Amino acid sequence: MGRLTVGDSVLWAGSWGSEPSRLVRVTGIQLNEANGSKNGQATESVSWHLVEERRVIVDIDLGINRNGPIPGGGHWAWGFQIKPAPQEAN
Repeated sequence: MGRLTVGDSVLWAGSWGSEPSRLVRVTGIQLNEANGSKNGQATESVSWHLVEERRVIVDIDLGINRNGPIPGGGHWAWGFQIKPAPQEAN
């Protein structure tokens, strides 16, 4: 698996992963000191194998469609709540 990078489009499932997935854009990435920790360092890119745990927190912009960002709607999510978007969605 490749890398998650700031600016990537991803599929995000809200409500701790229980809602249907929707397309969002990553606006920030934090690599945490330990799995489940909220303390860490900002980074521009991280390996997807780390994203599958609670080792990564991402800032996401919920306002995105195929034409680009829509103003407003910033949120954060644990790594397990996101997955790579299909290639044609980027």
